[in-house]
Amino acid sequence: MQYQNLIRLFLAAIFVMNLPTMAAASNPQDTAKAALIKTMYEQDIKNEGRAAPILAKFANPKLTAALKLEQDYFDKNQEVCGADIDVIWDSQDPDYVMPKLSAENGKVKAHLNQGSDVYFDVDCSGNTCKISDVTLDGVGSLKAHLIKNCK
Repeated sequence: MQYQNLIRLFLAAIFVMNLPTMAAASNPQDTAKAALIKTMYEQDIKNEGRAAPILAKFANPKLTAALKLEQDYFDKNQEVCGADIDVIWDSQDPDYVMPKLSAENGKVKAHLNQGSDVYFDVDCSGNTCKISDVTLDGVGSLKAHLIKNCK
């Protein structure tokens, strides 16, 4: 009798632990968005940030244009006009540990190892998804910040 109760308790624990995964899987759009962000982080972890700027690789044309404004400003003035950090890691010295990802309120949240959160707006058309903006504490919308400060 006690053995059956242990089995029930074990199965209930497994069910509860898998609820977030099950919720994400019920919305294919959120699953695709989270998969894009996961791929971006995996590639950056593999290269430890030494590859070309990873965010631009996954950005839509409008965010790419804002990132180009930032680079052009730096090339011309030798000053930073954007966020003086590695944006996807919210850090100047990333630890390259895969963040916990979740989809909420139409955004993908990356909960980073150091405790901060980065939010990604991701637009999907068909099977193609691209990052349209990044939201950081203290900066807000990265795209708006770059457009305002990098002209």
